[in-house]
Amino acid sequence: MPPPARPHDEEDADDDELSNPEFDDDEEEELLIADPNLYELHKPWGRREILLAAAVIVAWYAVSISAVVSNKLMLRARRFPHPFTMLLIFAAAKWVLARLALLFWKLPPLAFQPGAWRPYLGAVAATGVLTAVDVGLGLCAYMHVTVTFVVIVRASAPCWQLLFGAAMGLEKPKLELVLVLLLTSTGVGLAALGDFEFNAHGFALVLASTVLAGLRACLLQRLLHGARSIELLGWRQRPHPLQVVYALAPWTAAAALALALSVEGGAIRRAGLFDGGDAAHLLLLRLAGLCALVFATVLAELSVVARTSALTLSVAATLKEVVTIGVAEEVFHDHLTKLNVFGLLLCLLGAQSYSMVKLGRTRKTPRSGFTPPPPPPHDHPRNGDLQPKRILGGGERWVRQD
Repeated sequence: MPPPARPHDEEDADDDELSNPEFDDDEEEELLIADPNLYELHKPWGRREILLAAAVIVAWYAVSISAVVSNKLMLRARRFPHPFTMLLIFAAAKWVLARLALLFWKLPPLAFQPGAWRPYLGAVAATGVLTAVDVGLGLCAYMHVTVTFVVIVRASAPCWQLLFGAAMGLEKPKLELVLVLLLTSTGVGLAALGDFEFNAHGFALVLASTVLAGLRACLLQRLLHGARSIELLGWRQRPHPLQVVYALAPWTAAAALALALSVEGGAIRRAGLFDGGDAAHLLLLRLAGLCALVFATVLAELSVVARTSALTLSVAATLKEVVTIGVAEEVFHDHLTKLNVFGLLLCLLGAQSYSMVKLGRTRKTPRSGFTPPPPPPHDHPRNGDLQPKRILGGGERWVRQD
């Protein structure tokens, strides 16, 4: 994607920098300011941009829904009734693929500050472990309840995120957020009422997964925007989503390994699924395809944000849940009553309202606990000649202004 056109005065400033023999890029001080508005590249939308954005969203829908349907088929059809082992394979593959993606896009892994082991364990390690437990319980739920039921209950994740955010001091309870919570909770109750395949065990699994997803989202928010994120990441780093995925991957894989060995280790050995043979090779091929689908979903979601905006992603995600339910009705013959449909609409409306409120607050407030970086120290050899200048991708750098 070509960079946006810059004003003429900025181009002249860059030319002055390059022509000035005293200016040394190696000595340049780069200080990043976490302002969400800097992520947005405002440019006119033409037919080509609209078609590309639509194509990316359709691709995201395709890989995401394909991954959901494939997981359901693998687990519910008893082709591979080992959700935690499947999680382990997914986590290991995502670790490797995330590293390859960083190499492809020439992004370095996150560099954490020396001695910041407390925020590291409380943010990175905890988020990675919760990711494994959250996804593992979600995969277990597919063995007991329908895809439609999982989508409905997962729509209540903003409620739990709001509650955990308030407990951690990340959210201040406001009237609009409380109304969103009540709206979503009512929708979940109506959507689950009278479900023809209601299973208490499956409901407990998907509810626990949803609760952990809300907690995981709050920990991730604290990692990226919390008051201690500077202590963990330093001033200079602005994490890219792929860097975050790679940083969490080893902890997710380690937790998945512990869960798989403790819960399903004996069953895997007795089944002999990895002892060789045509059946084992076919199974591994299917699992490899699923790993590719899951990671492609992550890349497609990032592409949607890059091509459009976070608001477009939020709206598209809400519509994706509707499409997922439609596909589930066609493939698995899931059934919804009128009351269930009404409850589902309330859930989706609540989730979308929560996203809108969050996005509105993000645009108005800077990173929590983050103050703009100070200018270079007084003894800096170029102090007085440096001025902050916005750079592509978000942030500011100190450059010489003649």
